[in-house]
Amino acid sequence: MPAGCPLGPNSRCAYLCGKVMGGSTVTNAMMYVRGHPADYDEWERLGNAGWGYRHVLPYFRKSENVQIPELRSSPYHGTEGPLPISYSPFASRLSDLFLEAAREKGIPQVDYNGQSQMGVSRIQTTTWRGERWSTNRAFLFPTKRRRNLLVRKRALVTRVLLDAAARRAVGVRYERDGASHVATARREVVLCAGAINTPQLLLLSGVGPSHHLRDMGIRVRKDLPVGQNLVDHTMFFGLALLFNESVAPSEDAFHELENYVDYFSKRQGPLSNIEFLEMVYYFQAGQPIFDSAPNMEMYMFDYPPVVNYDNSNVNIYQNLTGKHSSFPVLVPLRPASKGNVTLASTDIHDQPKIFPNFFGEEEDVKNAVEGLKKMLELFQTQAFQKVGTKLFDEKLPTCESHEFASDDYWACVLKRFSLTSFHPCCTCRMGPKNDVSSVVDPDLRVKGIFNLRVADASVFPTMVSGHLQAPAQMVAEKAAEMILNSH
Repeated sequence: MPAGCPLGPNSRCAYLCGKVMGGSTVTNAMMYVRGHPADYDEWERLGNAGWGYRHVLPYFRKSENVQIPELRSSPYHGTEGPLPISYSPFASRLSDLFLEAAREKGIPQVDYNGQSQMGVSRIQTTTWRGERWSTNRAFLFPTKRRRNLLVRKRALVTRVLLDAAARRAVGVRYERDGASHVATARREVVLCAGAINTPQLLLLSGVGPSHHLRDMGIRVRKDLPVGQNLVDHTMFFGLALLFNESVAPSEDAFHELENYVDYFSKRQGPLSNIEFLEMVYYFQAGQPIFDSAPNMEMYMFDYPPVVNYDNSNVNIYQNLTGKHSSFPVLVPLRPASKGNVTLASTDIHDQPKIFPNFFGEEEDVKNAVEGLKKMLELFQTQAFQKVGTKLFDEKLPTCESHEFASDDYWACVLKRFSLTSFHPCCTCRMGPKNDVSSVVDPDLRVKGIFNLRVADASVFPTMVSGHLQAPAQMVAEKAAEMILNSH
């Protein structure tokens, strides 16, 4: 949520959190990607007034303090917010090859958070001078001494307390230091637990699909499709490129003393990069949803990612040891497949059941296959061929019966070797009054429950063509203003 208490100095806000302040921004890859304007205009077309791109852009800009010189005068970026946005200080030769190949293919270099997302770019990151900048560091830490903000760390919320007669939220119950506590709310309860734990909390509090609540022995307070409509991005790790010379740092970068000296003395060198990610490419393949918006994202890992599939210890990169390599990753941005989140038990300590349903719709498989083939065209350019770039052609386990690089082979490995991008959303989706598939209204209020809002990625009506950190922060900024205007 935005810094401090949004209700002003005469009000008091309590912020209950677990062991880590800043949520996933403490551990994520720090890529700052808002998505395409068409994503938010779609939200508005679905009946969510005030959520079109022209409405949400000011909230993106409000958070941002862009440190990229050529973007500081852009109308799409902010320069006075608490969250720095910059490029990583380090760029390898792979970045130069990537840009050269894009020019050869006629692919523009773009500000993907600006007017057009389609093209290639260095990755914009939530970093400053080579250091991670979490939401805790940007928003909460500078205001930690404000008298109207109370933070309870190591607190686990277990229920939303509801006044059944009035159908309103009156507080939350939480555990801390082995004891149960109650925090009451004079105005509102705002849930920001994310697209997995927010629906878990609502379900445990009696807000959700009535049949599921009854099956779990929970009294139904409000019948809503909580936990349904789960959407997530997959990322495909099953490709490797080989070069005849070094073009990027290898795993050895973690073992070289000079890299640590560069980082700790100057915040430079390979270790100042974000997980060894450098360039990103946004493009269309298959059947995109919008004419102007990408439905595919590709970025490069400089070293083999650590991957363990189905606990089988399948090491698909074991034959690349000592070779010059890099690893392109495909992320289909607008999947049609939807899953759900349900309760495993009535104990908050039991993780909920997550059914992502990746590639449940055949159109997602077809689009991803076309995305893979188009992505690989980039590495056939003269730019990449001058370093002898070729595709590692060892067949991946369980797909050996298919001809390598055939559509059937790509479909097989996509379904076998894709992982979550950790971008879950839409499980408490926003919608107008007559939208029976939604949980909150366009003001983020839980339908049928007074004084209860949700402000996290679970409220997205649809997936965006980007990563979720930036749009979740935008939702928080907009929610803060809504709360302030309501009181």
